[in-house]
Amino acid sequence: MRDAAPQRARASCAWSPGPPGVDVVSFQGFIGAIAVGELTANGGKPFFNVRHVLGSGFIVDPVRGVGVTNHHVLPEAFWPSQVAFYTLGPDGSWRAHILHPEGYARMPAHDVVRFRVITPSSGTPLRTYPFHTGELKLSVPVSALGLPRDLMADPSGPISVTIRAQTGHVVSGYHDDIEVDVPFIQGMSGSPVVAGDRIVGIAYRNRQYALEQRILESEEVSEGDGVTRREVHRYEEVLRFGVFYKAKIIKDWLQLP
Repeated sequence: MRDAAPQRARASCAWSPGPPGVDVVSFQGFIGAIAVGELTANGGKPFFNVRHVLGSGFIVDPVRGVGVTNHHVLPEAFWPSQVAFYTLGPDGSWRAHILHPEGYARMPAHDVVRFRVITPSSGTPLRTYPFHTGELKLSVPVSALGLPRDLMADPSGPISVTIRAQTGHVVSGYHDDIEVDVPFIQGMSGSPVVAGDRIVGIAYRNRQYALEQRILESEEVSEGDGVTRREVHRYEEVLRFGVFYKAKIIKDWLQLP
């Protein structure tokens, strides 16, 4: 199977704020978009026609072309002919990496899948960053780096892309996952979470907590021969946290060095 032809794109970088020392060049061959579409012929060359983007993903083993994302981003139903993995090149174009038919696997009991791309013979090489597998202290700043739902297919023009970094602070940690004090926006599922130049995990969901309960109204309720007044409670304030799996569980599952 040959690689799909590269598609031109407008690449922009939006930070909110971005992690120190990271610029758009750092994304090349590392972070990508999981896109659904069809592989067609365009002037005798294979061409991947994007319909929409499912979420983000990133490379963990550039030699074998292995990447990871969330299972809810890339379920088995899409594998492999309907999906491509887009990475950014140095000229601002996005290359559609076709997925290897035998590269799909799901991590047991976790919302993580492995995929494998067919690496193009030319263009930006795939890359990754070292994993941090130790514990993260509370209040440590971390950033989810990904592509929210800004990658759109436009038959009459280039693909428009916004690369975004969401930065928050560690607020709690559990056995397999960690919470940060900002919720992840739609499309950031499957993004790498980094601290400095180390991968510390993969974003996969938001979690919310009701912080305060107040009596907003009361109502009369018939009970037997009498009438009583029952208070109706509503949650007044809700906290929403982004949640990511720890890098260690991915590294151990894939047996990465």
